[in-house]
Amino acid sequence: MKKWMKIVLILVVGTCLVGSYWWSQWKHPQPKWSDLQYSFTPGENHYTNTEVVNKLLIQKWAANPNAPKEKLVLSKLESMLSQDAMLEQAEVYVTVDGQLRAELTQKQPWARVVDSTRAYYIDRRGVTMPLSGLHTARVPLVTGEINPQTIKACHELLSFARQNKVLREQLIGVHIEKNAQFTLALATVDYQVHLGDLSDLEGKMARFVAINNKLAQDTVPARYKKIDLSFDHQAIGIK
Repeated sequence: MKKWMKIVLILVVGTCLVGSYWWSQWKHPQPKWSDLQYSFTPGENHYTNTEVVNKLLIQKWAANPNAPKEKLVLSKLESMLSQDAMLEQAEVYVTVDGQLRAELTQKQPWARVVDSTRAYYIDRRGVTMPLSGLHTARVPLVTGEINPQTIKACHELLSFARQNKVLREQLIGVHIEKNAQFTLALATVDYQVHLGDLSDLEGKMARFVAINNKLAQDTVPARYKKIDLSFDHQAIGIK
């Protein structure tokens, strides 16, 4: 008798589990990738939008005939979305009520690079980012000797500028010269600021503030084309 009771109990439990599964599938059917709902990280300018992102996803899905259609693989969707050149990150998940959602984080442009062939942004990670037809970022313009090495050094300079009050508020241009020498354009002065290499940036900016304050106090202001900070412990005005 006990044996039959165990068998019946197993059958009842199994039936309940199967029933619960089919009930959940009926109540919350497996979402399709075409049902994906997008949201962007709040507070960012939209260099892309849901229409552009969805078009990319359709193209990527069509280009992958072996990608699962019935059973969604969230990591696959995330990988496809992350190929959008405007996006830094994509997180895809299914809510408790069966809705398929994607939270998208856009890249944050730090500078606009212009060379002889094209223009593009570099973002906060130093990664290239195309210009957007939806929004133009107000960021410093980078010109001069453009190559992977100098762009990497420029990203180091931009990282410093983000932490420096003067550069964060005033930097409008970076010109890269030969041998990775940097000259800056600032919004509030009519002369260039030559840094040289990126050594001792804190000291160079302290010298710039000191000489700029002195020039502002002169009753007869000197007309300089450039302030050279590339020499140790010196700030040299060039007329």
